[in-house]
Amino acid sequence: MLLVVPENNLIIILLTNAVHPEVRLNIMMPIRQRVVQLISEIMGLHANR
Repeated sequence: MLLVVPENNLIIILLTNAVHPEVRLNIMMPIRQRVVQLISEIMGLHANR
């Protein structure tokens, strides 16, 4: 996941691995969305999904 907010000189990269110990498809999307939401709330930004 990559979050870029140029007006705040902010770049956040979230690297995740949903393979270990077993493959579970689509498990990371809700987590990624929540991370973006939390960061946006903390920084007072609007998160676009």
